[in-house]
Amino acid sequence: MNRMYGSRRREARAINSRNLQWSETGFADVDYVAARAMSGSSLGSSLERLKFGMDRSTYGSCVELLAGKFLRRTRRAARMSLIHAALHEYLDDQCTVCGGKESVAADSDDSAECAACDSGGRIYTVTERARMSSIAVDSWRWHEADYLLILDCIRSATGSHRKGMARSNAMSTQRYLTTKEVAERMRITSATVHQRHCAHGDFWGVLPVKGPNGRLLWPVDAIHALLERHEAGLKA
Repeated sequence: MNRMYGSRRREARAINSRNLQWSETGFADVDYVAARAMSGSSLGSSLERLKFGMDRSTYGSCVELLAGKFLRRTRRAARMSLIHAALHEYLDDQCTVCGGKESVAADSDDSAECAACDSGGRIYTVTERARMSSIAVDSWRWHEADYLLILDCIRSATGSHRKGMARSNAMSTQRYLTTKEVAERMRITSATVHQRHCAHGDFWGVLPVKGPNGRLLWPVDAIHALLERHEAGLKA
């Protein structure tokens, strides 16, 4: 995972940011927001926002989307108490023994891996899952398969979201300009840039990519190189 996506907390901060100005010197909040727009899953995006962005307003949409995903997989409606319990398990996954640190104090100043969670987060028991779902423990075996399927829906959705974020890696490692910004730097109109691109598929050798909103984005390094070649030609 590259430096842009190393922290979901950083992504959460970008979600709540009021400053979405682009920066040429480093990653800005707008980069994270744009990457979220390229997510492969609306459910995964909502789940991550609920958990790491602490945005409770997305809980209802998470329940609705999760119920819809379960319905598509099984062609039957999910028990809502199972969905709420699975979401609780997803949100409250910190081990109660180590507090999510994945290690506990040992002899002297040493530390050891937490045996309670095996460094994989909190492990819920059958009894805990049944109680969270308002189901008798003796009857849990009839609902366990559905519950595990809902958890799998959550894992697959968040995984798709993270893959979607990773697909925008190229846009995080290379800066881009809008067509308007290219036109301003080249001292021409945006229409001229579009006409050249429509006629030749590029802009004097510079190939654009499509942004999350469908608009063309131009690699800033290539545009700068084009400007340098143009200025060198004028001097010659």
